[in-house]
Amino acid sequence: EKLALDAKEDAEVRLAALKALAPIARPASIEAVEACAKSGDAKLAAAAEEVRPFVLVAQLAGSDATQKAKAYEALYAQGLRALNALTPHLLSQEATEAQAMARTILGDALLKGQLLPEIDRKDFKRWGEDQGKPKPLLINTEKRIVILEGEVSLERGALEYTVVCKGENAKLHETVLALDAAPLDVIYALLACEYTYVGELKEDDKLKLPPKAGVMTSVEFEREFQTLKGKEKQKIRIPLELLVWNTETSRPMRRVPWVFTGSKVQKMPDGKMVLMVQIERSVISIMYDPNAVLNTLLDAAAAANVNPEHGAFYTVNPMLIPKKGAKVNLIFEPWTGTELKAADLVDRDKKESAGHETPAP
Repeated sequence: EKLALDAKEDAEVRLAALKALAPIARPASIEAVEACAKSGDAKLAAAAEEVRPFVLVAQLAGSDATQKAKAYEALYAQGLRALNALTPHLLSQEATEAQAMARTILGDALLKGQLLPEIDRKDFKRWGEDQGKPKPLLINTEKRIVILEGEVSLERGALEYTVVCKGENAKLHETVLALDAAPLDVIYALLACEYTYVGELKEDDKLKLPPKAGVMTSVEFEREFQTLKGKEKQKIRIPLELLVWNTETSRPMRRVPWVFTGSKVQKMPDGKMVLMVQIERSVISIMYDPNAVLNTLLDAAAAANVNPEHGAFYTVNPMLIPKKGAKVNLIFEPWTGTELKAADLVDRDKKESAGHETPAP
């Protein structure tokens, strides 16, 4: 702080001191940032604006109520530009007010333009019964919309799937959502809504999605968030992809239609033919999985399996994910697009991935 403040000090020394200040900034560091911002040196001024969010985050976590309020408003205005500064609080294992506010600031920034209208349920029917109880599945075959009840499976961690059905063998440790419905009911509902079954997803066919084969997904839940006024709640519906964070591009998973691959049949040791989703219970996969009901068209599918070679490509998005066990509704709707282009299916940062060895799907 002293080096950055000292106008008599060499500009390069002040610049180095200012940059070194970012990860250890405290509320009082704002004096050094302001001095560099007003120094008249373009490099120092630019660096000051880069370091400012880190000081604001320190004030947000401080005890001064006035500073905290001003810091919150300033960081809120910056939105995702403050991501690097807010990340340590966001990923902290300790639940604090500063962490909750970080989630609100970044979550609200991600939600701009992404909120979807509430589904009108008046023309939906409950999908049959299971042992005398209504199944956790609503359907409107005319609109081709399916609503599935479930809950949040993970609040943080690496992902290979976005949705699985609850039960034995379910990969609950690497998925965002867990459905109450049985896997076959999910498939039957898609077929009843006339979604086109594609079967095996071939690389050359990704741009030739058959009519009625594309499935768009969204999720409804009650969002809890922290503001200067206290804790608040809001019922929202958002694209499912917003709950998945791409660690390579530092943004949510790209939103494109999922393809109805429908799982595959395999012969068991006892000679019986079984649809594999009944065993593995995987509904929506973000790495290519022929046993899942739905698969992604994105190029990232080849890198999305979690292994020590490249770590986790997709993770739970901590900015928006509700608490583990929170009730959610997963919604399937038809894709209304007519054409996909190669650029639509890119969810990899080519610069970042150039040195990575991409494993086979």
